[in-house]
Amino acid sequence: MRAAHGPPKSIFLTTIESCPSPAGFRQFNLQPAIERGVAEAGFTEPRPIQVLTIPAALAGRDVLGLAQTGTGKTAAFALPILERLSSERRAGPRALVLAPTRELATQIHAEFQTLARFTQVRAVTIFGGVSARGQIAALRKRPDVIIACPGRLLDLHQQRAVDLSGIRTLVLDEADHMFDIGFLPTIRKIIAALPATRQNLMFSATMPSEVRALADGILRDPQTAELAHSKPAETIDHAIYPVSTTRKVELLGRLLKDDSAVIDVSSLEEIYRNRDSGINNGGTYGCTIMVLGENPELHIAPGRPDEAAFRVLRFSARAER
Repeated sequence: MRAAHGPPKSIFLTTIESCPSPAGFRQFNLQPAIERGVAEAGFTEPRPIQVLTIPAALAGRDVLGLAQTGTGKTAAFALPILERLSSERRAGPRALVLAPTRELATQIHAEFQTLARFTQVRAVTIFGGVSARGQIAALRKRPDVIIACPGRLLDLHQQRAVDLSGIRTLVLDEADHMFDIGFLPTIRKIIAALPATRQNLMFSATMPSEVRALADGILRDPQTAELAHSKPAETIDHAIYPVSTTRKVELLGRLLKDDSAVIDVSSLEEIYRNRDSGINNGGTYGCTIMVLGENPELHIAPGRPDEAAFRVLRFSARAER
């Protein structure tokens, strides 16, 4: 474990295409209950980001992983956390995972549940857009792992509804995404509330200067790995649709229909323009758009507004499904 404060240090990156793992997940010497969870998840061979970062995380080192979505980052931090928590049983919470969106937090929680199925480790999710009552009740049961979006977590901490004094491992997942949507000030406040001595694991697809400054400030002698970005992650389908500006909303409605996705736009104005377009309130395509919260969010979903499942969370020109 490393102290959380001190002078910044440079971070050196190593780029790899692949990493052999002849022993599969057995090379990590995980507890049998966790290996059963790995098998339950259908994992047979570790991904490169896992091979490069799991041993260091198991040894208590800080980790910086630069990799795209869909490269196996969740297991790269979930397995070391489960190993540590299973070996040192005590009242939680002892691990905190920060994610930029409720969708990602939910996905991380689902993978934690699968991998931890045969252990006593329990995790909860904390995010905005829903009542905090159930989340507060779950926190009172003192789970081992908190998987949270920064805004709601800081709100609950300021209300003294969550105890962060026992956190021994901090994970920042998709740190560049959290920067894009303005969460870094909130993250810094959360970090200030954590114990000074802890393990820090940071994962990000890119390293803008602000994210690098955050990494330099909290990571101590990290194990670093950068996966090559020469091609998209194989687990994600990519498509480009040439379309005029005036027909973007129409195309969006036809593409999404019954699907669920995260949508990126290029500006705040575009969020509000889409909200007020014909696609809103059921519109031509049976979808609903709403803008909610401090950080603009675009919700699009079939049918009623309470079925909304789409959110705009950063303002780049890139869209992903």
